[in-house]
Amino acid sequence: MENFKIGLAHIPSFIFWIIIAIYAAILFLSYRRIAKFHSSRLGYLLFFLKLLAMGFLVLLFLEPVLSWQYRGKEKSDICVLVDGSRSMGLKSERNLTRAEVAFQVIGSEYFQELAKKFKLHYFQFSQGVLELGESDLGLIKSPEGRFTNTAQALEFVNRNLKDKGISSCVLISDGANNWGEDPVRISREIGIPVYTIAIPGSSGKSVERKVSILNVRFNRRIMVDNLAQIEVVFKSQGFQNQKATLELRQQDTIVFRKQVLLDVSIPMQKASIKWIPGEVGTFQYRVLLYTDEGGQVPPAEYTFTSTVESPHLNLLYIEGTPRWEFKFLKRALEADSNIDLTCFLRMGKTKFLQVDAGSESKRKAFPNTIEEISRYQIVIIGDVERKFLGDEFLSNLSTCVSEMGTGLLFLGSKAIGSGDYEHSPVAQALPVVAGTPEFCWIAGDFCLNLTKEGSLHPIFNYIEDPGANRKFWSSLPAMSGCVPVRAVKAGATVLAVNSAVQGNPVVLAVQNFGKGKTAFWGVDTTWKWKVSPSQPGSCGGQEDAYQKFWGQLFRWLAVREPPEAGPQIEVALQKDNYDMGEPFRAIICVSGVKKSVEGSEPVPQVQAVLSTPDGEDINLSLSPVGAEAGEFYVDYFPESPGRYRIAVQGKAGDVMLEKKEISFTVSSKDIETDRPETDPDLLLKIAEASGGKCFSVENIASLPAEVTENKSRATKIKVEKRLSDLFYLFGFIGAISLEWIIRKRRDMF
Repeated sequence: MENFKIGLAHIPSFIFWIIIAIYAAILFLSYRRIAKFHSSRLGYLLFFLKLLAMGFLVLLFLEPVLSWQYRGKEKSDICVLVDGSRSMGLKSERNLTRAEVAFQVIGSEYFQELAKKFKLHYFQFSQGVLELGESDLGLIKSPEGRFTNTAQALEFVNRNLKDKGISSCVLISDGANNWGEDPVRISREIGIPVYTIAIPGSSGKSVERKVSILNVRFNRRIMVDNLAQIEVVFKSQGFQNQKATLELRQQDTIVFRKQVLLDVSIPMQKASIKWIPGEVGTFQYRVLLYTDEGGQVPPAEYTFTSTVESPHLNLLYIEGTPRWEFKFLKRALEADSNIDLTCFLRMGKTKFLQVDAGSESKRKAFPNTIEEISRYQIVIIGDVERKFLGDEFLSNLSTCVSEMGTGLLFLGSKAIGSGDYEHSPVAQALPVVAGTPEFCWIAGDFCLNLTKEGSLHPIFNYIEDPGANRKFWSSLPAMSGCVPVRAVKAGATVLAVNSAVQGNPVVLAVQNFGKGKTAFWGVDTTWKWKVSPSQPGSCGGQEDAYQKFWGQLFRWLAVREPPEAGPQIEVALQKDNYDMGEPFRAIICVSGVKKSVEGSEPVPQVQAVLSTPDGEDINLSLSPVGAEAGEFYVDYFPESPGRYRIAVQGKAGDVMLEKKEISFTVSSKDIETDRPETDPDLLLKIAEASGGKCFSVENIASLPAEVTENKSRATKIKVEKRLSDLFYLFGFIGAISLEWIIRKRRDMF
């Protein structure tokens, strides 16, 4: 025994001791007077008994504590999590409720054996976590939780208890998890073994796992070598944050594959599939959704047919000098059977010469009017000065782009680099502000470096993975020199840069201009990709990169998109109908916010109000979605069935946003009690992910033996002893009664 101490549970104030001292003094004086008339021994005996009674009374109030330490083995701590959701109130196979079976489990001899080896700490969980003392364990038989969030309970152990010495966790549940994050992932990260006990249902029926594809939105005609997209609506059941694979196959060839997350709280989801068709024809496509559980869960499939077409493009190419870029690009365009090229090359000070392949058989006049320019879907301007083209042509060209959807491409040259077009009629269509007459070209070799936006853009869409795609384009042969850029327009998007240049290292920038699209390509040595497709050194290459780049650039310019809408609010729910007790999540997004002249984007301010069936309006607290400005979410738990409405309004900068509303219905069905299936498979995965083991109610006899691998640790164990209050109470009564009896027999009243 070490460090023996006597302490007090209640520390009295100084006045208390003064009162005790005065009372003792009065007692002493009164019994001293008795001793003068009777025996002195009798007087002091009565004084002692009175003092003893007062001592017992003082100890009853102060509650002294005896403490000491000894060397021994301290029991490890175990956390016992018991499901307290309403589904535990359903009947089990034993004609008892699942909660009553769980109560029998923790009162069984096996848990008593477990308690001899470990310190057990009980908690009940559903939408929250509640600690239970020994006297509170009866609450387990009365589950009232509105939904089951197993991941939150495991996270509670990880965050609050693991550092306090919890060595393992026992989870008692029916496994019918219906909200929150993936409990299997949390169990894997928790760092201690989780032993699960599966409480059976009345029929032993488990949650059925299945996936299905409800709808696929697609275009029956899509463009070759251009980005195609379909929207897939799929549904899952019985999966808790489990990964599945979404595939698109053209015949038997996989053209797209990505991972999606199946979540029991989001039974219906949407996913986008993007790919670039590489050949012309009519093809049958199959959308497949499957899990890693093989034949246990049949895959979902949806088949559709689309025709891949190669649109016929009319291109007008105006060039000032027969440079290498012009020769290679002209040759590539003429080799494309789906492009009709009209090419004019400047000859002398005032003349153009038609130099395309069809020039000998069909001579064309240089287009100058709006009607003549609008016959071309794309206009390419090379190394040609503004004054040579004339402001009338440039004005009409700007009108064709903005009002008729003509695509416009400026190629890198000293003409554009000199800033000659900065104040021209076509200046607004340019995505950038180029250099000056004194600084019109930047010399030096460099490899192409895509921006984040560029690695995802259709022009550079070569490899599905953005990182690998960026690496591919940067591995192409180095290009020589580029146009200096002084500024990027507010509505433009930079897709590629020259990382060797300071300031604005823009190589490719694009923007929408009215109904059309414009692009600025600030280099003139793309031909090196064609000449040296496998050039050794730090910059490698791919043979078809040259054709791929120009083909996708022109087809992107040719696709006419509707004009951009102004800032607007979008509100989305996972579904339109919810069960009682089922929480919903609303996603609110503000799109179409344009950057200011300074280049900054105003932060949207949004308010959301929920109108309940009872006529109450509740202001919802919105949380941002990651670091993205303008995206918010809110979780809410409806209290009663009926029709609910969410109204969202706000502003972006000085622009007031149009109010948007969305409605949903909460049925009288209960998310817990109307879905009686249990999910022992989930409990098995939770246990296996943590290094624990899953038990049924029938085989929990081996639980104490399994948990014994968490060994007790040698330490100094502190012991505290406190006598019962009854001891002090009876001591007080005994002493005061004996004193009274003596006084009564001696007739001392």
